[in-house]
Amino acid sequence: DPAGGQPGNYVYEDLPYRPDPTLALLVEPSGGQGWAVGGVFDSENERLETSSVERYVQNPAERQAPLGVGVSEVPLKAEPTFAVGGGAQCAAPCADRARAGTGPQVWLSSALALAKRIGVRAFLYTGPGVTHGEVNGPRELPIPFEHELAEYQAIMAGGGVPAYAALAPEELDARPEADGSEADFEQAFAPFPAPLGEGAVALGLAEAPEGSRPERAQCARKVGCEAGYYAIDSEGAGGTVRLIFLDDSGEVEPTQLEWLRRQLAGAAQAQVPAIVLGNADLNRQIHGGSGQAAEVARVLLDGGHCAKERAASCPSASAYLYDAPEENVSEPLAVGEESIPTFGSGTLGYIEAANEAFADFHGASGILLAQVDVAARNPADNRAPVTARLIPAIGELALEAKQGLLLRRSNPALFIGLARRPRAGGRSVKNQEALAQDPYIPIPENCVGEACAKGLFPEYTFSSSNEEVGQFVAPNLAAIAANPLAVLQGPNGRPVPDPQSDIFCAYNAGTTNVTISAGGLSASLTVTVQAGSVRQPCGTVPLKNPPQAHEQVSATPPPPPTQAPNGATPASTPIVPLPPPPVPVVAAISPAPARPAPPPPPPRPFFLLPAAPLALAPFVPAPLVPEANPTPPSGTSAVTSPVEAAQKEEEEEEATESVSNQAVAYREPEHEPSPAYILGVVVLAAFAGASLRRPRRGGRDVRVAPATLTGMRVQRAMRPRGGRRR
Repeated sequence: DPAGGQPGNYVYEDLPYRPDPTLALLVEPSGGQGWAVGGVFDSENERLETSSVERYVQNPAERQAPLGVGVSEVPLKAEPTFAVGGGAQCAAPCADRARAGTGPQVWLSSALALAKRIGVRAFLYTGPGVTHGEVNGPRELPIPFEHELAEYQAIMAGGGVPAYAALAPEELDARPEADGSEADFEQAFAPFPAPLGEGAVALGLAEAPEGSRPERAQCARKVGCEAGYYAIDSEGAGGTVRLIFLDDSGEVEPTQLEWLRRQLAGAAQAQVPAIVLGNADLNRQIHGGSGQAAEVARVLLDGGHCAKERAASCPSASAYLYDAPEENVSEPLAVGEESIPTFGSGTLGYIEAANEAFADFHGASGILLAQVDVAARNPADNRAPVTARLIPAIGELALEAKQGLLLRRSNPALFIGLARRPRAGGRSVKNQEALAQDPYIPIPENCVGEACAKGLFPEYTFSSSNEEVGQFVAPNLAAIAANPLAVLQGPNGRPVPDPQSDIFCAYNAGTTNVTISAGGLSASLTVTVQAGSVRQPCGTVPLKNPPQAHEQVSATPPPPPTQAPNGATPASTPIVPLPPPPVPVVAAISPAPARPAPPPPPPRPFFLLPAAPLALAPFVPAPLVPEANPTPPSGTSAVTSPVEAAQKEEEEEEATESVSNQAVAYREPEHEPSPAYILGVVVLAAFAGASLRRPRRGGRDVRVAPATLTGMRVQRAMRPRGGRRR
C-alpha cells in the first residue's frame, strides 16, 4: 500500500487500487510480446473473485483491441435525455489520493465519460461529493473541506459534458453539518458555468428567470442560510426543459419554497415542463414524520396553492430526482390523490457484496437516463411524461459460455455477462481487511421480492448474428430454480425470443456470433452448432431457407465401405461378414456394445481334457453393457435392428466441449462365474468357430465365439430380477 493509511480516527478508509495478481506469464524469446493471466482467488466468497488477461506488446504499431471486444451504442429513446448519478462519496477525506485510484473518484469520472459517449444534454449529480467522515470517538482532525471540494469540482469539470450538482449536507464546511456554511462550496464551484458558478452559461443552457437568489454570496457565508438552489433551461431540438436544483442541506426554508413556487409557475407560463433535483429522499423523510418534506412535496405537485378540484392552471413538477444510497429506485411521490414519479440513484460509490446476496437486490452501479417527452406535456398541470433507464457504469465487458462454444442442435446453453466496474480501490475498516466490494455488476440481474417492484435494473441486450442458427430465448421462471436452462415455450410450442435473457437456444446447424451489449461496450463469441436430432424446445425452429443438400434423401443405402482406419467406421455401415480366422485364438474379450443375434452356432461337441496339465490364460468376463433408450432414426440410411436387442439404441449426442458424467456400476458377485464354469467356457471357446459382431460406432471390430455368447446368456439368466443397476 504505497499510499499509506489515512490520518484521523475514521471508522472506514479508502484503499488505493490494487492490480489483480499475475499468476502466469508467457513471453516470446525475443521479448517483443507476451501474455499475462491472473486474478483474485477467494475460496470463501466467489463474488470477490476476478479474472484478468493482459497482452504485452513492445511495438506500439502491433497493439490491437482484443478479439470480440468493442463499443456499442446506447440509443436515446427520447429527447431530451439527461444523465443522473449520485453516491460517489469517499469513506474518509480522499482528495490526496486522486492518483491512487480511489473508488468513488474513479467511478464518478467514468460516469461522466459514459454520459459524454451517450450524447446526453447534461450530467446531473445529486451528491454527495464530500465524505461524511464517520469517526470513532471525538474527531481528531478536521475535514479539509476546501481541498476536498476543489477535487470534487475538478472531477465534475473534467468530464467533457455540461455538469451540474445539487448541494448536499456533506458539503457544509463543518461537522456536525448544522455548524457549517456553504462558503467553501461556493468558492470551489465559482469557475463553473452560471448559475451554479460565475462562468459563462454552457451551450444549450440558459439561466432561468430568477435562477438564483441575488444575495447568494453573502448568504453562503452564514451558518444555516441556504443559497445553493438555482434553475436553468435546457434547450434543444426535442424541446425545452427547466431543471430546478434544490438546496436541501438543511430543512428547506420558506424563502426557498417561495422561490420554487415561482419557478414552477414561470415554467408553466412559458409552456416548459420542469423536473426538480435534490439530495434528499422526500418519501423516506415523509414516512419518518417530516412536515417540512411534506410541504416540499405539496409544492412540487401543485405549486402549493391549488384546490382539490384543481384550478385552470396548477403548475407542477414533472418528476423529482434524488440520491438513493446503494439503490436504483422509481416510486411515486403522492399527496392525496395527486402524484408524480421520483427516481433515485446512488450507486457510483461503494456497494457491499453482501447486499447482492439478498434476492431483492437492485443496486447495480450505473447512471440513470432521465427522458422527458416534451411533446406530451399536459397544459393543465404542465407535466410531461418522464421515464428513467439504468445504464451500467462498467470498464470491461466479457462473455462467458457456460456450455462451451461447440453446441448440439436442440440444446439450450447459458451465456453469462461479465461486466466489471472500472478498476479502482475499495473500502476497509480502519487498519483491517478490505470490506467485500463486488467488482462485477450482475448481468442479468434477477430480482425476487416486494422491493423489486420499485427497482431499476441494468439495461443490456444479448443478440445472435444468425437467428436461424440460434437465438436468446425467455427462461421458464416457474422451473428455472430446478433447471437453470429451462426454456419458456410459446403457444406454438417454440421458444419465445428474449434479448434480455442469457439462455441461448441452438436451433439448427451452423455458425453465429453471440454478443452482449451493455454500458456502451460489447463482447462477442463465435458459436458453432452441430447437427443433431429434433427435440423440444430448441430444435422445433426450422430453417427458412434450408440448403439444397439437406432436401435430398437417398432412396437406397450407400454401398458398404471398406473398413475405416483407426476405428472410424460410420454409424450406419451395414454388417459385412468376414471370413473366419484360420486358427481360433483365445484372448480377453473386449467390452461389446450392443448384442445383435449371431448366426446359429454349430453343435458343440464335448471334449475330454488331456491328462497333462493345461496352462490357461487369465480370463476376464466382459462387463454388461448398459441398455440405451430409443432415439428416432436419422432417415438418411437403412436402419438395422439386431434380433437379440430388447431395446432400441439411442445415440447420445454431446458437444465436444461438454462435460459428461456417465458410469456403469460393476459388482463382482453379479458378474463373476464359478471357476468350473470359466474352465468350460475357455475350452469351448478354443474349439468353436468365430462370429462377427457389429462394430461400435468409432470402435474396432470384435470377434466373439458363439459359445461365449451363449455363456453370456447364462450369466444374464443367473442375475437377480430387476434389471441392471446403474
